[in-house]
Amino acid sequence: MRRFLVVMAATATMVALVAAPAVADESTDSVRATAIAFCKERARAKNVTVTVTVDGETTNHRYTCSKILSTAPTGSTVPAATDFKVGIDVLKKQCFGAAGCSIAYKIDATYDGSTRLDPSKVYTVVYEVVGAESPITQNFTIQGTTVNSHNATAYTRNKGTPLTARVTSVFEGG
Repeated sequence: MRRFLVVMAATATMVALVAAPAVADESTDSVRATAIAFCKERARAKNVTVTVTVDGETTNHRYTCSKILSTAPTGSTVPAATDFKVGIDVLKKQCFGAAGCSIAYKIDATYDGSTRLDPSKVYTVVYEVVGAESPITQNFTIQGTTVNSHNATAYTRNKGTPLTARVTSVFEGG
């Protein structure tokens, strides 16, 4: 799995972990689009470092938000993370007493932004699943009104723990 680690310097340092699918393009354009999206979402950020780790090799890409935003295409509008809502639909739940539960699920994603998504562009939406035994970071793509996602499985410590999802970032490209 490819991971982008984005660190932004503002009043305080913020860290976000973004997981991209194994078929993601780790080209400079994808990394740059990720940096632009984070600079736009966090207006006070001054610098962004996107760290790409592929097969154990790490590459750092450092950007200054004021410079990268001034060179970003003006027609490029990446939706904010808050424009998306992600629900969890449980497909199957199997519990094993004190060992916890295995939960097969799919996501129910909706776009609630004020502007229509450009149907010619693909956006990758990264979200985290809360309530699982281990942290889960997943993503889906959306083009127009078509959402492309995969079913997944989470493990919980007990049967009463609900799974919820929270969108963490959005970037252009898929």
